[in-house]
Amino acid sequence: MLEQRPGGVAVNTSLSTKVASTDLDRLTRPWWTTWAALHWGFRSHACCLWACHGQITAREAQTILGANVSYPLDLIIFYRELVKELTPEHELAQLIVDATPKPERSHLSRFYGGNAVFAQGHGSMRAIHKLIDEVTVPAGMPKLRLTDDGPSSRVATARMVFDGLRQSLVIRGENPPLNLTDPTVNPRTTPLFLISEECPNLISTIPGLGFDPKNPEDVITFGNMKDSVWAAVGNAYRDYPSVVAGKPTEVLRAEAVNRSDDPTQRNINLLKFNEDFEGNQTRPRKR
Repeated sequence: MLEQRPGGVAVNTSLSTKVASTDLDRLTRPWWTTWAALHWGFRSHACCLWACHGQITAREAQTILGANVSYPLDLIIFYRELVKELTPEHELAQLIVDATPKPERSHLSRFYGGNAVFAQGHGSMRAIHKLIDEVTVPAGMPKLRLTDDGPSSRVATARMVFDGLRQSLVIRGENPPLNLTDPTVNPRTTPLFLISEECPNLISTIPGLGFDPKNPEDVITFGNMKDSVWAAVGNAYRDYPSVVAGKPTEVLRAEAVNRSDDPTQRNINLLKFNEDFEGNQTRPRKR
């Protein structure tokens, strides 16, 4: 639920945003897009989050999420977290590798890090991202990629996350609106924001979010571990549109087919996708 309180609007992580660990395998598909994001800290906490994006059918939404909808749903699920403090770069990198199953490492499409990861600290010979890449890249993970976590980006991310949480609360309520979040009707709709039970620190962080009285458009910080978790959420969530836009053709085809539970409609979806794809391939490009 969303509740008004002094200092702004807090988001209560209720059952509407949680996903049971046993439901993850039922929800996700092999072709879903996965990525990771890191917020660096030493004396403060470092936090790494893993996320995935994909679509589920109306029947899956009803049976697994309890959402009474008649259209497919777009989801972003945070399914793993790692929170550490006083951990050197190489050790943190190895923990990230160990937390990522070997088959999953090459499947990660991106690995984002904030500005601090790419800054070269005083007395340091190399930037933090290079020290981490030395461990993670040979293990099969993608190189760290910069995402701007400056003040203006934090403000935009806060709005995006708020909208994703709102979508989850509304859709998993008793009377979800007709077609409001149907990605086939409104492709600009923010995906539902869901959190696995495997992310207890993230789950406990969301309810404490509130507006900063000095900058009402931003989220207030308290100088503790939850600030680091929220920063990692921003690093993961901020650039998801570019992650989704980079999907391979076979992933787009699988998602198009999977928008329906009906075998006939799935075949129609496949034929339509192939027809549109072939048309785009033969259409002359603008110079």
